[in-house]
Amino acid sequence: MKNFIDITHKNLAVKLAETREEIEKARVLRFDELINKSNPDIPYSQCFDDSDFIYDHLIVIDRDNGSVVGTYRLGRREQLEKIGDFYTNVKFNVDSLMAAEGEVLELSRMAIRESYRDGSVIKLLWKGLFAYCARFDVLNFLSYINNGLLTEEFDLFAREPVVRTKLLSADEIDVFKAKKEMHPILKAYLSMGCKFARGAHYDLG
Repeated sequence: MKNFIDITHKNLAVKLAETREEIEKARVLRFDELINKSNPDIPYSQCFDDSDFIYDHLIVIDRDNGSVVGTYRLGRREQLEKIGDFYTNVKFNVDSLMAAEGEVLELSRMAIRESYRDGSVIKLLWKGLFAYCARFDVLNFLSYINNGLLTEEFDLFAREPVVRTKLLSADEIDVFKAKKEMHPILKAYLSMGCKFARGAHYDLG
């Protein structure tokens, strides 16, 4: 794919990965930040397969040293036809969404190098994501999410095993506290108008 994303900020630049080498750097970053720190016994060879070379990958590069310091894996219907199913559909039932007309986009495996988590990389990733969505015309805590932030347009729900928890009623929720505790990534999703599926999948892997 011809690279149509080229956004810079100081020594950082966000773009689509264009070579196997760049995708491999993104995979190494994901392994270092998402897997190895919490599961050091899992070898790199068991964490990835060739499907990564079918997806698109947003990457943020430190132009001073050429390293990939941020990444997001992006999947559209075009990739879905080649892979067979989105990773999300393993954890959540998204059949109704997939049956809808128009483009869809799966965001997965986002990672940022720990020493670069000052806000600059995530902002570049989101700018790159907006540019990607515009190009492809993409279809546009738990108690708090379950009260008003669930999608009503599609019947999306977590697959087993699911997290079992007793949720607060709407009048028991401390909205200010919930927003304060919310992860910045969730806040970023909400700022885009994102909605959530029912329930939470318990990932045993």
